[in-house]
Amino acid sequence: MLLAVAQPSVWDTPWVGASILVLAAIALSAWAFHQRRAAAPLVDLDLFVTSRVLRANTAMLTSGIGMYLLFSLLTRYVQTPASAGYGFGLSGLLAGAALIPFSALGFVAGRLTPRLTDRVTARWTYVFFAAFVIVAAGLFSISPGSIISTLTAMALLGFGVGGVSAIMPRLVLDEVPQTETSSVLSLNQIVRSIGFSIGSALAGLLLANATPTRTLFPTEDGYAIAALWALPLLIISVGPILLTTHARRSS
Repeated sequence: MLLAVAQPSVWDTPWVGASILVLAAIALSAWAFHQRRAAAPLVDLDLFVTSRVLRANTAMLTSGIGMYLLFSLLTRYVQTPASAGYGFGLSGLLAGAALIPFSALGFVAGRLTPRLTDRVTARWTYVFFAAFVIVAAGLFSISPGSIISTLTAMALLGFGVGGVSAIMPRLVLDEVPQTETSSVLSLNQIVRSIGFSIGSALAGLLLANATPTRTLFPTEDGYAIAALWALPLLIISVGPILLTTHARRSS
């Protein structure tokens, strides 16, 4: 269902996309009802409404939407042919090569995370990496026409995504019983997948709205405006993490 929702074409007929979401909500509700009454549930759902786990998953959802929104925009933009009046017309092979900075910096962020966490705590490490995604979105929205600027934004996004992914297990497992770590991490992965799917669908929706009637490609300004949507999402994701810090100091 997540893959279906992430397809922009599904939303060409709004009731189809809405029906998928309704069916998903019904299936999730039925599963939760069963788990709450099972003698040996797969997942202790009561654990997921505790303050810290809920806040970490909220941060993962909102940041996931923003990160994959920007990722979808960048990967599509670099493949847009020059006949559209913008874009770089990269082939599938070259577009894949454009992801090398994304992957390389994501790896670096993952390696850096343990050292950074020891210095500034896990929560501020999350804020640090989220800031890179914000900078990437801002950079792309300001100068999307520059290949250097776009690849730099891709690299910064990779660093942010890699860091957020690396630090999230520390945040979501804070004070979680050891016997529940697997289920808590599994649900966090599901939340991240939901965020990525929503981000992809949102990118398609924003670009569709920026596509003039009877034309094939969105306007270049449409990409810049769509990228700015990632900013409030990442800023909102930081809130629950910092609230957790405040709550711990107050307790």
